[in-house]
Order: sequence, then structure tokens, then C-alpha cells
Amino acid sequence: MTAKKAKLEKRIEQGAERHPWWSLSTLVSIAAVLTTLAGVVGWVVAHIVLRTDFLAHVEHDKVGSYWADVTAANSRVERLGDNVDLLVSKRLVHGKLDRDDEAALALFQKKLDVASRQWADAQHIAKEAGKER
Repeated sequence: MTAKKAKLEKRIEQGAERHPWWSLSTLVSIAAVLTTLAGVVGWVVAHIVLRTDFLAHVEHDKVGSYWADVTAANSRVERLGDNVDLLVSKRLVHGKLDRDDEAALALFQKKLDVASRQWADAQHIAKEAGKER
């Protein structure tokens, strides 16, 4: 029992002395913890920044989509206006249109009125969406 007690006392005395491996292992542990924390903090910040950037990109795409709708509506108005102008000029040249052309002119004018309102609405929506940013 005394031999075990002597070994234990020797270990306690050695443990009380400063061992360079313990200091090194403690420093390595602290460095590992700090590196891990820095990585986690960096990941969180990057995640927040990327999410914010992604949401801004989505909003920008949505506004671009609204302006694409305005362009499509404008093209439709121009096409219908060209059809109406063609039939009106035909009426001016010939003095009178046949029944088919008169019906087509009335139809094109109605569609032109609807398309003009759709174009104005699409333009208003696109402008409002652009102001929200």
C-alpha cells in the first residue's frame, strides 16, 4: 500500500509541475474552439448576406417580369393599331369597305381599346413595383 501511495504522491508532484505538453494541448484546444466559432460565425454571416442578396435578386427579376409584360402589351397595341390603320386607310382610298372589312375594323378597334387598357394597367403595375424597391 505504501508503494501505491508513493507512486500517487509522485504523480501528484509531477502533475503540480508545469508540463509543456499540457500547455501546448490547451493552446491547441483553444485554437480549435476559436477556429470553429469563427467558421460558424462566418457561415451565419454569409448565409444572411446570400439570403438578402437572393431576395433582392428575386425582387429585381419580378420587376423585370412586369416590364416584360408592358413590352408584350405594347407590341399587341402596336399590332392592333397597325391593323386598324390599314383598314382605315383602305376605307379612305376606296371610299367604303365591304362588310367583312367593316366587321374586322370594328373587332380590331374593340381589341385595340382592351389592349390599350391592359397596356396602361401593366405600365402602372410595373411603375409601382419599381417604386417599392
